[in-house]
Amino acid sequence: MKRREVLNSPQMEKVQRERKVKGRNKILLVFLCFILIFEIFVFISRIKNINVASISISGNNIVETKGIMNVVQKDLSGKYFLFPKTNIFLLSKNKIISDLHKQFPRLLDVKVYRKDLKSISIVVSERSGRYLWCGNSTDDISKKIAEESCYYLDSTGYIFDRAPSFSGDVYFTFYGSEGNIDTGNPVTQKIAERNIFENIVQFKNFLDTMKIHTFGVYIKGDGTYEMLISDGDRSYNAPKIIFNNENIIDKIASNLSSALKAEPFATEFKTKLSQLLYIDLRFNSKVVYKFTK
Repeated sequence: MKRREVLNSPQMEKVQRERKVKGRNKILLVFLCFILIFEIFVFISRIKNINVASISISGNNIVETKGIMNVVQKDLSGKYFLFPKTNIFLLSKNKIISDLHKQFPRLLDVKVYRKDLKSISIVVSERSGRYLWCGNSTDDISKKIAEESCYYLDSTGYIFDRAPSFSGDVYFTFYGSEGNIDTGNPVTQKIAERNIFENIVQFKNFLDTMKIHTFGVYIKGDGTYEMLISDGDRSYNAPKIIFNNENIIDKIASNLSSALKAEPFATEFKTKLSQLLYIDLRFNSKVVYKFTK
């Protein structure tokens, strides 16, 4: 009983209240210190000497500097809570790189460098147009180019920009695709898997060495490809060399080379090219061809 009375005495209750007050005061002090430190960091983050004030852009030839600058400035505007996005230590390089690639598919590579505490450098490289893609239809290519309905492809088959109107036999042209391409906005899509695309280009390059000039290829979507031979007619009615994705390029190239040395095909190919309908290389052991009568 005496022990219980001591524990419940007014003096003991006073001690307990004082401890609670001290505990609350400690928590309040820690909270105030945290707020003070946070405000100090916010203040420091806004010091001009550590915020981006200068942006340099280099490496672009076709993509406008103003367009790149607008994307970068947009990414640097605003705050992360109370911290300015322009702070050099909070700079989000990955966001700038990602947004520039999304906005400008022509950009192949983008690098962001901190030059000093107040300036950054954006260094880009651009894709070069190696080929054209003119959609899934087989309309005359000259008409499509005049209507600006073709798109640039890079060396991997990636569509990155609409091609302007121009004249002349400038670019090797792809028709069709291996998959479903959004023809309304095909930019950022690929017309075929990289290995398939490379096989087509490899065969086209082989034909160049054989002095067989081709102006395009039609990718039929069922694994069949029709290489279009230039004979003055730049349309789907031109003579065709047919092969498929099961063919080994070196093998069909060798078969064609042998066929072009054998008579009567060798002479017919030279003298009756405009009458050639097709050369079919889908049969690994033979070459099938047909001329109009």
